[in-house]
Amino acid sequence: METRKPFTATLDPADIRIEADELRIAVPDAAMTVFDTYGAVIVELPTPPTPEDLVSLEKSLGPLWRHARSEENGIAVIEATGGDTGFLGTMSDEHPPHTDGAYSEVGPAIVLLSCEHAEAVGGESVLVSAAAVHEKLPAGHRARLYEPDAVTITRNGATARHAVFAEQDGLVRVRYRQDNHSSTESSCSEALAAMTAAVLDPASQFVTTLRRGDVLIVDNHAVLHGRRAFDRTSGRRRMLRLNFNGGGNQDVRSGFRPAG
Repeated sequence: METRKPFTATLDPADIRIEADELRIAVPDAAMTVFDTYGAVIVELPTPPTPEDLVSLEKSLGPLWRHARSEENGIAVIEATGGDTGFLGTMSDEHPPHTDGAYSEVGPAIVLLSCEHAEAVGGESVLVSAAAVHEKLPAGHRARLYEPDAVTITRNGATARHAVFAEQDGLVRVRYRQDNHSSTESSCSEALAAMTAAVLDPASQFVTTLRRGDVLIVDNHAVLHGRRAFDRTSGRRRMLRLNFNGGGNQDVRSGFRPAG
């Protein structure tokens, strides 16, 4: 794999978009090249893939990682249903950049979001390079975030204590979440505040709009993903989400190599 090239708000959208006729069983080679470079790729399809096609990607991206809201086939629907469910995926509020499964003992390696409807006003997707944030942090803060009890994150009764950055198999993996619908306790609050400031800095955030037929694939250990707020009365915004554990036929590895 590549080193997961750091990116910022100035990333050219054309650099992470790849056109394809279909997406099933395997991710096209051209899309995997982009994924290996940045840790994220948007595959542009003529029509949204079927749920069956999405699930078939576990052959290439590794076994499914099931979310608490996943259906039997592993898919979780991301659509505003009204009210406060405790899950931002069912709300229209802003969803700050985060990694999936930060409140679980082991989070997924890959996040996939397939856009089925994109008529709502707002809801732009936000991506943040963990490698770029890692470089930006002062050395002292960065070191504190490697401590194994750096954060304790709780949501809807699920709790996990872990480092924000951790080394595994020669790569660094990030696990991070800060929002109004989860609680975080930290043994290094100043370092965590510095990271949050870096993540929320508009200069760090690559913003793009997913269109019907777009499939966003993200390395959950190298790129934070989020969403801006949207007006659910203005039209539908519906995504299908799948999480994978990595490996698979395409030997997908997750994480990044720090600069230097």
